[in-house]
Amino acid sequence: LVQRLGSVLEVAVVLLDALLVLHRLLHPCPGAVVRAHVIAQRLRAAGQLPAGAQAGGLPGEYFPAGESEIVESNYNYWAVQKRLAVVHEIYAGHSSKAYNKLKSIITDRNITVSKKYQPVYDIENWVHVFACSNSKRALQLSTDDRRWFVPGLTEERRDAEYWIKFNAWLTESGGLQAIRGWAEQYIEDHGPVSSGMTAPESTAKSELIKEGFSPGMALVAQVLEGLREEFGEDEGFFLLDTDLVKLIKDQLYEGRQNDRIERAMTLRKMAKSFGWIASKEVVRVTSWGLRLASARTLSLNPKFSTMSDYQLINGGHKPFDVVSWAQKKGAL
Repeated sequence: LVQRLGSVLEVAVVLLDALLVLHRLLHPCPGAVVRAHVIAQRLRAAGQLPAGAQAGGLPGEYFPAGESEIVESNYNYWAVQKRLAVVHEIYAGHSSKAYNKLKSIITDRNITVSKKYQPVYDIENWVHVFACSNSKRALQLSTDDRRWFVPGLTEERRDAEYWIKFNAWLTESGGLQAIRGWAEQYIEDHGPVSSGMTAPESTAKSELIKEGFSPGMALVAQVLEGLREEFGEDEGFFLLDTDLVKLIKDQLYEGRQNDRIERAMTLRKMAKSFGWIASKEVVRVTSWGLRLASARTLSLNPKFSTMSDYQLINGGHKPFDVVSWAQKKGAL
């Protein structure tokens, strides 16, 4: 998305892009239940109307939800009989609690309503979430997340006069109507979002995911990037996911077992998001130190993804010692 804005029109274009998914999904194709959820990262400037408030001008029931109502509360009335829920400021990247709690709201066709002093009941789910944040740790997203669209909005501060003119255009001079007309024309030209489509990728989303990494995941991400630069798709180069677990254990926990150490499956998923390929079969080779445990290979070369442990041994292949490599690089 546009990062630096030079005119009211350019601001409008960014707003159009950020709200497009919402508008398209507020009017889905018949018979399809499709929802989009947006995290808009922006820096507030003097006189700026928050992006979430602007989104409130879209058609349908609108609810300004607070972060605590979504993350901490045992009740979910904010999502009931609503088309749009706006969070004007969210900072929930310190844990996966908010992300996990919102999964059912995003994915399920029906939700169980929980209101104070009322019996629970099920209702059809149509809510869309538009969350705004100034933080790079707005939400702890999974590396393979398909639910959230994260556009990065402007970080350039504007004076009060600029925002007065922009807000006047938006609310008094047909700005919202222009946005709606543009979005409807886009649907006519390209069609609505269909069920099963994933949220678009963005630079802002990649940054947000990395900011949410635990210390162990951040270490592994740094190592994987270093290995890519040094070895690339070397014909004989692969490593084991269990060695990445050992790397975290040795580098961050002095070789001691700790419940915070990521599982091999978690690290495989992260490695895949960085372009690494995991083997389809587990390997058990005692000479590799896998007497009781099993592992999967990770490589930038696709040929290793289909090779069994028997084929690896007969081909003279051995896993790369990533732990020793990281130590030589000086405790990354």
